[in-house]
Amino acid sequence: MKKFTILLAIFTAFVFGAVQTANAQAEQKETIKFGKQKKFSRSKLTVKFVSIVEDSRCPPTVQCIQAGNARIKVEISNGTTKETFEMNTTLGPKGASFSGFAIYLDELLPMTKSNKKITQKDYKGKFRIVRLTR
Repeated sequence: MKKFTILLAIFTAFVFGAVQTANAQAEQKETIKFGKQKKFSRSKLTVKFVSIVEDSRCPPTVQCIQAGNARIKVEISNGTTKETFEMNTTLGPKGASFSGFAIYLDELLPMTKSNKKITQKDYKGKFRIVRLTR
């Protein structure tokens, strides 16, 4: 019985390790500058960082009542169809689903600064695309 338990534990660890590896391989990450677009090779989707709708994030050097939020517009295309989505850093949707994939805004850089205004050309978004399960 003890050998069976050990074998079962090893088998379980192997299976869950393989699932995590498969999930990691299914993800693709890209950084896109404001006004630019990138094609995600595995999904064949193109994501374009269209605009900054708002950026009320709290600068790291300031003590704020709440964290704030940044909201951006992105255009996602699969070559035949394209749609525009809004994504948020804190409040509201942080991603969208399109053409069998989930597209997430993982981070928006640079962070706001209390003493400097950020111009739109300085922004870049870190995006992640994951195939949705069927």
